[in-house]
Amino acid sequence: MNDIIVASVVELVEDSGVPKLLLQIRPQWQAKNLISRVRKLLPVDPSSACQRLFNASMHDLREKIVIAGIDIATEAAKQYKLPPVTKSEDIEDYPTAKIIDLAYRMGLLRRAEWRRICRCYEIRRDLEHEDDEYEAGVEDCMDQWGQS
Repeated sequence: MNDIIVASVVELVEDSGVPKLLLQIRPQWQAKNLISRVRKLLPVDPSSACQRLFNASMHDLREKIVIAGIDIATEAAKQYKLPPVTKSEDIEDYPTAKIIDLAYRMGLLRRAEWRRICRCYEIRRDLEHEDDEYEAGVEDCMDQWGQS
């Protein structure tokens, strides 16, 4: 009566709604083959799938900052005491945590999005340091997309 029923990762992925969330990703990223690779990887290694999506989202934020304008990025960095930005190459070298803050301060992220992405970054950063102790699961992907 008190038996624990363990669901397979494939069932967890399907039940979590992650496949539907992947359909919401912008067409530009769908075309880059990232999503098809993540779909294949998700049932086998959710941690790596989440990391790939997070890395892609950071690349996307960097592009958006450059498109919005280095002048705006420079002013936001100055005003909010972030590392200086004087040219687009500075954005490529910017630390991930600061990219998230800069995007928020430039108005590219709403506060709720900023908090969610910061939390995802904290989780991913912690996992890098505690790799032997914890493997991310499907629920971490859900948390990454703010659906938990």
